[in-house]
Amino acid sequence: MVINAHLETVLKEFPNATEGNGLTEAAVNYLKKTYGFTPQNTLFGFCTCPDEINRTVTRFMSYYGDKQFPLGGLAGYPFTGKTGFSAFSHHAPDNGNLVILYGPHVGIAQNGELGKVLRENQSHESSACGAAIAFLKKYNQSKSKGELCNPQDDALDMQQCHIEKKLLPFAEQILGAENQIKKLVEVNYRLIEKELLEIIKELAHHFKGKIALMGGIMINTKHSQPSYFDLKRAEIYINGQAERLKL
Repeated sequence: MVINAHLETVLKEFPNATEGNGLTEAAVNYLKKTYGFTPQNTLFGFCTCPDEINRTVTRFMSYYGDKQFPLGGLAGYPFTGKTGFSAFSHHAPDNGNLVILYGPHVGIAQNGELGKVLRENQSHESSACGAAIAFLKKYNQSKSKGELCNPQDDALDMQQCHIEKKLLPFAEQILGAENQIKKLVEVNYRLIEKELLEIIKELAHHFKGKIALMGGIMINTKHSQPSYFDLKRAEIYINGQAERLKL
């Protein structure tokens, strides 16, 4: 095994990524100093994949307290929708603020391979993000048989169906990329952000407090090693208008 191969992959594929703990510290300090965000006046929401390995990529949860609002579903899509985000905003402290962390995730194996990660108390690496990679495998299987990949609605698997329908128009673009898994997570990020910003646009016009957005790609590594976050959007909404956060 190549020593620090996973870190070499981070530096190569996500050169702007930083350790999640460092990002958290920089963000919470900046929000507190510049905009007055504190654990007492802020509700934290996360629009990320429910995969347990994402809970410790950053430390926003531990900073803003035990009460957090999950906004996302498989792969990180904002599956709670307008209704969920509206409920989230109504649960904020009086005259308080919201912080939203969002984005897809990708694992890095010990040998540096993207799309796999060694989880705690397991002896073999497994897929991350499993839902996104499952679509890619399904598409490849259909293509090898000369069949069209046609995601079917399933009331017992609605989130996966949504993901597959969203990714389907980009399947060939993903397969043609030099690194398919990297392209997959990049496409997912754009699709997730597009949906989320549409929801936030409506939310920001009726919520009276400030809304801070932290969007990017979560990078999972072996449980005993630091995880990383490739920050792509950091902004705050005040009275419905977006301002860039200068972290």
